[in-house]
Amino acid sequence: MTSDTCVHQWGGIYISPEGYLIQCGISKEIVCGDKPPHINDVEDLQEFYRGEYFNKLRNTPVTDNQYCIACTRREKNGVKSLRNMMVKTYKDNSIPFDDTIRHLDVCFSNLCNQQCLMCKSESSSRWYADDKKWANTEFSRRPVMYLDWSKKNLHKIIKILPDLHLISIKGGEPSIQSEVKHILKYLTDNNLNPRIEMISNMQQVSLEMMKLFCAQKNMYLRISMDASGIMYDWTRGGNYSKTLSNISKYIENCDHTPKIGFTNTLNRWSYKSLVEDILKIEKFISTFDLPSVNYNIQPVMGPRYTSPFAAPREERLALVNHFEKHFGIIENDSIVYKSLRINHLNNVLSLENEVYDDEGLMEKSDRWKEFIDSIR
Repeated sequence: MTSDTCVHQWGGIYISPEGYLIQCGISKEIVCGDKPPHINDVEDLQEFYRGEYFNKLRNTPVTDNQYCIACTRREKNGVKSLRNMMVKTYKDNSIPFDDTIRHLDVCFSNLCNQQCLMCKSESSSRWYADDKKWANTEFSRRPVMYLDWSKKNLHKIIKILPDLHLISIKGGEPSIQSEVKHILKYLTDNNLNPRIEMISNMQQVSLEMMKLFCAQKNMYLRISMDASGIMYDWTRGGNYSKTLSNISKYIENCDHTPKIGFTNTLNRWSYKSLVEDILKIEKFISTFDLPSVNYNIQPVMGPRYTSPFAAPREERLALVNHFEKHFGIIENDSIVYKSLRINHLNNVLSLENEVYDDEGLMEKSDRWKEFIDSIR
């Protein structure tokens, strides 16, 4: 492996909500108009991973790989990329580069209970009807229906579980997906203990799923908390108070100290309340006896009309000044603030940059806000 490649290409694979086998969660195969291999057509995932398709990707420098533009664009604009972050993740989880899937990054489907304004039907079944309705408009997106996974494909995943050092479970929303329930139960029943990283909105967690969550003593639960209060409800089509209640139940029902963290994905409108959102989460989480809890900050990069970079630069500068006035001048990428460790502060500084120069982008953002208002 060389410095112009990505560690994820040597130890990880991403399975999309539609079942495509892709380099990573932000790789652009489908956006580029290419059709990646599908899990339906692969009998053995490890054999496929060692085969010609992935070997070609591994030996293509990231800068020459059109699928890697999400990371190269972020790095160019001073935003921390997934490629940057995966280096530490792989080191922390002792992932060897032996052409074996050691990190499974999987979305079992797009089944979801929220309709976040920066999402689409590929990742949320709640968006399908609207994506279909908005076909051939300025907001045209590829409508993706919800499809159940087959038992055969689920078995392909189960077969590689003993090889894994890390399994990242995303969505859709994992807490309402039967496939996730089967995987967690299999890990528990067979005494398998890879590190589990799960992203959940914690909006709707059944008693059965809550018990399975609590049984995973090597799980890091990352909770999507984009904004707070009314802005959270508007951004995600959810209920902020209910989410906090479910987080409380999870922490209180575990017989071990659970590992949790928060991610605030800043959108065109929610980024303005970043400071207030941090203060509210800190006040909430400080009521529990937990070690320092990670609070990650990540701006939306696309769709562009939902990104904070579509806001006027003077407004973004004001937010950076407000942040530094409250938490201090940003000199490092992380700070500890009471019960929180606030991470990816370079992403806050990046709000000062002019990333997009699309003519009419702000007006398009305004029209998208009107649409979101109409469905809330």
